[in-house]
Amino acid sequence: MLFVDNILSLEPGVSATGEWQPSRICWLRSHPNSTNLLLTLPMEALAQLGACAVFAIERYRGRKPFLVGLEKVEFLQPYSVDSTVYLSVEIISLGSRYGKARGTAKVGKQTICRGEISFVVV
Repeated sequence: MLFVDNILSLEPGVSATGEWQPSRICWLRSHPNSTNLLLTLPMEALAQLGACAVFAIERYRGRKPFLVGLEKVEFLQPYSVDSTVYLSVEIISLGSRYGKARGTAKVGKQTICRGEISFVVV
C-alpha cells in the first residue's frame, strides 16, 4: 500500500517532505471512527518517504529496503481520515547497508507523530 501521495521536496540521501491523504485508501473511509488504527499509519508513510530519499541515490537503485525498527516513537494526536498529513523525513545516517531516519507527521501545525526509523538495504 502506498502512503505517500505527493513528494513536495527531495534532497537525495538527506531529506524529503511530502503529503498523504488517508481518505484515498478506501478501507480507511469505511472506518472513520477507528482512530487507534490511524495512529500508527503515519509512521509507515514516513518510512516510505524516507525510502524515496534513499533510493533517489544511484547506488541504492535496484536494491530492496527492509524496516529494522522504530525508536523514540510518539503518537501525539489522533486525526481525521479526511485530513492531509504533512510528512517530513531527515536521514540521520546512511551507510552501505544500514541507515537511520527521523520523521515527523503533522496535520496543519499539530504534530500527530514522530520517531526514528532504522532500515537496511540489501
